[in-house]
Amino acid sequence: MNKDGASSNVITWHAGNANVGSYCWLEATDDRYELRPFTTGNQALYALVNADNKMLKQQPDGTLSWSEGTKIDADAWYLERTPEGRYRIVHAADGKALNNGATYSVSEAPNGAYHFDAPDGQLTLDGHNAFRFRALRSALARRLQIYDLPCVAADATRLLSLQLTG
Repeated sequence: MNKDGASSNVITWHAGNANVGSYCWLEATDDRYELRPFTTGNQALYALVNADNKMLKQQPDGTLSWSEGTKIDADAWYLERTPEGRYRIVHAADGKALNNGATYSVSEAPNGAYHFDAPDGQLTLDGHNAFRFRALRSALARRLQIYDLPCVAADATRLLSLQLTG
């Protein structure tokens, strides 16, 4: 039983033969669990990457282009959730929403990519309609010049303490 609609909480129990002990009528429904390949909010910055491994970039005049990744604000986007459960794609540098604030749902595409679906069709930018999300470093990480942190999964290196003087 889906407790509250597309959340991470699903309630299940053993009902026995012929649903004995179950006080709910069981009814088959479509799988409508929401796909969330990203975190919402303006602190979670992403680059939208196409199949050619190029990032969506907004030029100063507002036009869009695909470019090699630079990991700067021109390539940074975040997603905000609307009350209707859809998503708006927002440029991090100026806060302007893509396509005049159009909202999208998200569906899976081949090769680890995702589609943005609108009522009038899929979002397609310069012939590309499948996107991957590449997490970008936060403003704090950039300001402190933190580029890579040790990863325990890769080796046994661990940062146990850090002291800054100055």
